[in-house]
Amino acid sequence: MVSLCHVTERFQAIERFLHFADNSTALSRDDPMYDKMWKTRLVIDSVNIQAQASYSPGKSISIDESMMAPSFLQYMPKKPTKWGIKVWVCSESKTGYIYNFHVYTGKGAESQHGLAHAVVMDLIDTTISLFEEGRVLYVNNFYTSPVLFEDLYNRGTFASGTVRTYRKHFPSVDLDEQIKQKGDMYFKYHGPLTAGNWRDKRDVYFLSTMLRDEKEDISRRGAEGALETVQKPKIITDYNNNMSGVVSDQNMIYYACGRHTLKWYKRVFWRLLEHCITNNYILFKQVQKPDLRKWRRKKYRMELAYSLTAGIIANRIGQGQTPSDPPCLVSRENILRTSIMSNAKDVLFVHIKDK
Repeated sequence: MVSLCHVTERFQAIERFLHFADNSTALSRDDPMYDKMWKTRLVIDSVNIQAQASYSPGKSISIDESMMAPSFLQYMPKKPTKWGIKVWVCSESKTGYIYNFHVYTGKGAESQHGLAHAVVMDLIDTTISLFEEGRVLYVNNFYTSPVLFEDLYNRGTFASGTVRTYRKHFPSVDLDEQIKQKGDMYFKYHGPLTAGNWRDKRDVYFLSTMLRDEKEDISRRGAEGALETVQKPKIITDYNNNMSGVVSDQNMIYYACGRHTLKWYKRVFWRLLEHCITNNYILFKQVQKPDLRKWRRKKYRMELAYSLTAGIIANRIGQGQTPSDPPCLVSRENILRTSIMSNAKDVLFVHIKDK
């Protein structure tokens, strides 16, 4: 498709000189207002603003870390990309729609309650805030703490997640004393908070302001492969069902459009582009007719690429070049008709006919 739009040299030149800020206006590193992300700050803010203006998440949201390829190096052994730029992501649990994200650039000014608390509050308190609407936030044990959950509850947001036992005010000793064998569970309460411990293969500690001591029977494979029924805290099953919102790493590696580069700001740009495509695909599946909702990611990306490049392809066809057959819903006649109707070099539209 690139060959239909540009000759190789032009494509490489555009990629080489890709830039998003005026270097002459950059602040000195010694300036207290210096921003490590200044080269891409305008693009990051624009993507976040558009994502928040285009969609309102449902009841359940989740916050987790995501990783880009190396630059501000961080090591996260449990992520598919273990070395790279850490990104804090707030997304909808059901669809994975990326509502807000921040790039971690290293330790800044110390916050009153620590880094994790500050990250969560900043991600939710956006241009279009998610507070005071009764949503439920799911986080892993890096973020969970009694102080954070109480602050969220006081701002009209429930929360649930696994927790590290050394968190301040978490009653890990009291919980441990009540657990004797596998399958045991114990709950302790303080105001809106429910703390608990459940022993499975290991002890699982959790905290919630959404649920209390409800339990569920689940079926799973035992050590010998036979089905067995296990009683599990509903807080844990609810957490497992809703903590899958931040799946951007997995969704973006299948058909990634990024190019290899040593420039960190270009890596950030390619990730932003992947964010936009992922969000677009989610919105597309929600608003289209049932037959179009069945489109796979690859098919959607191909149609999107042809739609964005329709005018350029039409111009090259007019110069005697013949493209290979485009996807089934975008015909050469539609592309040519688009070029005539738009009558402007900077406007790229494509008319897609129902099959």
